[in-house]
Amino acid sequence: MELSKGITRAEKKDFWKIGAISSLNNALSQALTLVGTFLVGLLLVDADLVAIYKASTTIPFALLFIPGALIIYLYPYFARHNKDREWTISHYAKLIGFGTLLMGVVTIGFIITTKPIVILVFGEQYLDSVLPMQILLIGFFINAAFRQPTGNLLVTQRKLMVNSIVGVISIAFNVAASLILIPRYGVVGAAVVYDLTMLLGAALSMPVYVRVIRTLPSTTT
Repeated sequence: MELSKGITRAEKKDFWKIGAISSLNNALSQALTLVGTFLVGLLLVDADLVAIYKASTTIPFALLFIPGALIIYLYPYFARHNKDREWTISHYAKLIGFGTLLMGVVTIGFIITTKPIVILVFGEQYLDSVLPMQILLIGFFINAAFRQPTGNLLVTQRKLMVNSIVGVISIAFNVAASLILIPRYGVVGAAVVYDLTMLLGAALSMPVYVRVIRTLPSTTT
């Protein structure tokens, strides 16, 4: 209670607003990781295919801790310099470049070793999950290198509603594309839909963030 004494009513209202929108965005993000499995079960009505797709998502989704840890470390620096155009533009470019390299190495490494990993972790009965997992790893790369870092950095510019809008559009697109591709291509179609959804999310959020930080006041003299 002592911590709240120096906070004004307007600041408290602002904190509640940020917290509520952030919770909504987290819920949308979690929903996006679950909707694929749900739609595979709904559209294919085959427990074995659901199990195969679920297995194929395990490693790509688990790897998302890497960009999560990276952004937790970098977020305070971007928040501290959120009004500094030159610093933000420069370090965002470095973040995207480093993220592309790091996530690219991780992605290629896991794509190459997908089959032995599947056999080791799940058993040979899950070999049908190798191809969808490799496709999902491409979606991991797009998400980890571009979509997730940019979405988090939009918060430093108080653009939380952008993430909400991107999340809603992404889920709507995911469902629509799933209705087309899953009945035709099964679990492979579901994996492709995930990749396309991540690509859409990155394509929507990155230009917004770049436009916002380019309008920041210059700190150079």
